Amino acid sequence: MILEKVVAAQLARSRVQPFQVARRCPAGYPMVIECDPLPTPSEGRDPGRVFTTLYWLTCPELIRHVGGHESTGAIGRMENWVAQNPAARQALEAQHLRYSEERRRRIGAARLRALADDHPKLAASLAQTGIGGVSGGTHLKCLHAHAAYHLVQEDHPVFLTHPELLTDISECRRCDRLVAEGASHGV
Repeated sequence: MILEKVVAAQLARSRVQPFQVARRCPAGYPMVIECDPLPTPSEGRDPGRVFTTLYWLTCPELIRHVGGHESTGAIGRMENWVAQNPAARQALEAQHLRYSEERRRRIGAARLRALADDHPKLAASLAQTGIGGVSGGTHLKCLHAHAAYHLVQEDHPVFLTHPELLTDISECRRCDRLVAEGASHGV
């Protein structure tokens, strides 16, 4: 099964944005992908469409686990924790800034200027927002996006201090089943 189909199966989508693997799980499957925030029209997207998510969590087990925490209010609890801890607040603001810088670097100055000429709001969104497209330096919005960034950088203050937000996937074989099911369906 080709890599794009594995990731599409992980995410339960028919197709995915152009990407490269940013981190693999212990079983060798993509765990986090790095997406092109401004794919060219030849890559299947409209030239005015953007994708603020640079790092996308694809591991189904981690998606399920992090989603469980989100559904019980973890984002609010973690935002409160950040608000009460100056060092965590400063570290999270730095994460958002670094993410934005990485996205701008990935797009490139020329492509960003060209987008700004035709779509200034979209260009500003790509250039100025942090993890998950948030504009506030202490907000989390999507725990999955923050988990993906932590798994790539390994220094996110929320996940360093609250490791229970992630789970051990060293014995997970969920993607083996996805690949086997895809192969049996001619994928």
